[in-house]
Amino acid sequence: VLGGSPTGLSTMWVPLIFLGIDIMVKEKKISGSMLAGISLYLSSWSDIHVTFFSSLAIPVWIFFVLCFHTNEIKLLFKDQIAIKKLTKAFIFFLPFAFLLWLQSTIIKSGLKDTTIIQQGRTMHEILLGSPEYTGFFCKGRDGVNSQIYIGVIFIVLISLLTLTAILQYKKVNKSVFSLFIISLIISIITVLLALGPKMPYGEKTWPLITKIIPPYKMIRQPAKIFIIAPIFMGLVSVSYTHLTLPRS
Repeated sequence: VLGGSPTGLSTMWVPLIFLGIDIMVKEKKISGSMLAGISLYLSSWSDIHVTFFSSLAIPVWIFFVLCFHTNEIKLLFKDQIAIKKLTKAFIFFLPFAFLLWLQSTIIKSGLKDTTIIQQGRTMHEILLGSPEYTGFFCKGRDGVNSQIYIGVIFIVLISLLTLTAILQYKKVNKSVFSLFIISLIISIITVLLALGPKMPYGEKTWPLITKIIPPYKMIRQPAKIFIIAPIFMGLVSVSYTHLTLPRS
């Protein structure tokens, strides 16, 4: 991703986007929504892929924030002041979302007569920009394959963590275990989506994805979804470390 692509520079905004969302939801602070909104908007100045994939992941991240702070969320719906604070914080995020929508609308308007806007990327074009699964293991400079390298050691480590968590299921915090499994599944889905149409059953699955999420038809390099993978893979590690906490 860093090899000459503006995505490399734009990834600096990714952790700030999700940190801002965390602060906005958990602490109900305007500073969090401002941080998330500004970071999301500025990411579009470098690479719209980062903005698109981050936007897709924000609702999922909100879900995780709510799950990690279950006790506070239970109190939230009983506390009118807290609801007002969260609503106020969220309102400050909306202008940046509006700016992104306006920017996207203007660009589409200028290109409305082009084939790419009307029909999206062709399957052939997407296949050319999609890596093979061997890229996960091969460190060599093999075109787009190098964009998804994560290494054998990392895969083995995640596999061992998963096996250990399953074997200790009766002893661990069940709610955190669920969070661990969900974050693991989302990480795996992210990794598979990076393969584009070259994922298992991809040529049938990809058209379905573009129907469910229409902007996806504009994506030429599916591997760039890897910019959000560290966020969810990190969550796998964090939730694992919390497995031994007292049961809820």
